[in-house]
Amino acid sequence: MRFPKSTPFILLVILLSCGFPPVRITPPPADAPAEEVALSGAAVLIGAGDIATCDGQGDEATAALVDSVLKADSAAGVEDYVFTTGDNAYPAGTERDFAQCFGASWGDSAKRIMKWIHPSPGNHEHRSDGAAPYYKYFGDRVAGSSRKGYYSYDLGEWHVVVLNSVIAVSPEGRVFSAADRKAQVDWLRKDLKDNTKKCTVAYCHHPRFSSNRRSPAMQTDPLRGERRSDPRGS
Repeated sequence: MRFPKSTPFILLVILLSCGFPPVRITPPPADAPAEEVALSGAAVLIGAGDIATCDGQGDEATAALVDSVLKADSAAGVEDYVFTTGDNAYPAGTERDFAQCFGASWGDSAKRIMKWIHPSPGNHEHRSDGAAPYYKYFGDRVAGSSRKGYYSYDLGEWHVVVLNSVIAVSPEGRVFSAADRKAQVDWLRKDLKDNTKKCTVAYCHHPRFSSNRRSPAMQTDPLRGERRSDPRGS
């Protein structure tokens, strides 16, 4: 999914505070200082999608912002992870795109981002050998198994699910098959069943609902249905 160059990068900071009666936890506001977030016991997910290009400065700006949040939260004892919602390196997610574009901003070793990152793939990554450079750059431990890209992890009291929406939306046989789509749905169903955390959140590249000029990705309905069937879902 590609947006016009005039479209600003959207950076999301999600404060994850999960509580059920009789415990009542009020999450801090989005602009709360790190010390207040730490006192509330919340964890933080911070990230963006449609990230890196070699012909702009937006990715350098968001990388600096994300790194500043990680530093402040680390000093305050707040638990953080960084997420991406796909199309990490333009134009086609090649090895060069990751090394020279993403690597110069979000992938900069002087920043803390790569230590805490949990990415998801987008359609642009799949323009290059089934997203092979994406998996090579991030590694299976972080990005999930090659040609799958879906995985999960825990953050505080939350279970976080990362989905590969390209599997759901790609035309039959072009990149993924019906069997690939079924495998992801089956994996998600089992992952949610085995989850022991109180709350669950999921992210991927293609949104089911969108206020953007692009159409919502209704092909992700089977994934959304599995998440909604989990009473802990978010």
